[in-house]
Amino acid sequence: MDLSPPLLPTFLIIGAQKSGTRWLRLNLGLHPNVMTAPKELEFFNHNFERGAPWYQKQFEGWMGEAQIGESTPGYMMWNETPAVQAARIDGFLPDVRLLAVLRDPVERAYSAFIHHMARGRIPDDAKLLDWVKDKDPNTDPMGLISGGWYYKSLKPYALRFGDRLAVFLHKSIKESPDEVYSNACIHLGVDPSFTPRELTKVRFSQQPPDSNLHARDGRRRKLTAREKSELFSYFEEDIDALEDLIQQDLSSWRPSDLDRPVQSGPGDVRTYVDELVEVSGDLRNTGVVTLRPPSSEERERTLIVLGVGRSGTSMVAGSLHHVGVFMGDSIGKVNFEDQPLSAALEKRDFGLAREIIAVRNSRFDVWGWKRPSALQFLAFVEQEFRNPHFICVFRDIVAIAEQRRVSMGFELLKTMHNTVRAYSKLVKFVQDTDRPTLMISYEKALSNKDAVVSALAAFAGLSDGESK
Repeated sequence: MDLSPPLLPTFLIIGAQKSGTRWLRLNLGLHPNVMTAPKELEFFNHNFERGAPWYQKQFEGWMGEAQIGESTPGYMMWNETPAVQAARIDGFLPDVRLLAVLRDPVERAYSAFIHHMARGRIPDDAKLLDWVKDKDPNTDPMGLISGGWYYKSLKPYALRFGDRLAVFLHKSIKESPDEVYSNACIHLGVDPSFTPRELTKVRFSQQPPDSNLHARDGRRRKLTAREKSELFSYFEEDIDALEDLIQQDLSSWRPSDLDRPVQSGPGDVRTYVDELVEVSGDLRNTGVVTLRPPSSEERERTLIVLGVGRSGTSMVAGSLHHVGVFMGDSIGKVNFEDQPLSAALEKRDFGLAREIIAVRNSRFDVWGWKRPSALQFLAFVEQEFRNPHFICVFRDIVAIAEQRRVSMGFELLKTMHNTVRAYSKLVKFVQDTDRPTLMISYEKALSNKDAVVSALAAFAGLSDGESK
């Protein structure tokens, strides 16, 4: 059997950095039908000009295995322009299969910080939060923050490779390594019953040098609640979008209320606010306003949730879902968006959108749809959806802009300006339409949940029994 020259790779592990790619590469390489390169080749991001002969030479140990692969986490690092890497890979390896492992981005940032500190790139006395705040995430060459922007980095691959991209979670490797390994083998088309002897072995866990990162027992200390919460703010919006992209539950990456730091002390401001609310109870409002109430005689209606990105539309759509309103067959687990209908409208395929709407109408008297970008299609929505009832969500524009700044690197004032423009368009639409309309304040809704849910159920035409 002539085994020279070796073939080009049939699969790539594209990332993420500090997320278990080495574990996956080494264990796949132990499979009798898989060969993996012994190191990160960085061909598509740093060595592409060397061409196919150089790339083939890196697999000279090939002995006829059915699958050949390599692992380079830099392929999906945001600061390595993943869209460029995805295009190169697609053109160079047209039938390649991809694997990615994603880790809690806060944990990944901490691990990367320790990695660079151990190699002398970061001083031993540096503090993670101070270091991060001093850098622009978009230009930081170490990618401590941008290396965890998985949605932005994976999207070019998802668009090009579709189901040839398999995404695994780092926590699943820790909890069920056998299942992750088996599914990776299935994705590559090799026997999933083979199990490496040391599959559960931790690969190259990095401990920090003598530094402020040590706990008393000499091991790496855990991040504090404050550190986790502040770091999470850089990733929150990306995680929301990622859940929709990969259709996996990432709630374990979000800090719980118990993890969030609590400020207290003499003259606790919360006590003052509670007392103020009690004194001024008559001035309190729930933040829910019905401009044009629905007709009790019209049973059939479509609830359209409008707003801007990061304004609380997911909260409202989720509430509708949980009181029994159909929001789509393939809704995201966090954003509650009807994926087929949203995709048809984003592609301007209005014929397909009308077909989907007709199917929804035939199945449900009352159903809903939420998509922040629906502001682009207001004329179509008002004309084509059956008896549309509009639910408009408003949030403090500084909060929206700041969240986009810390999580995505957007410019604060420009984002505020764009948000004001979008809200102006929405308000004008509300003024011009004669359709039933419900207005909700995101901030008020958080502290008046029962009132909001009751208003939504009434607006949907649900009885107390139906919505309970």
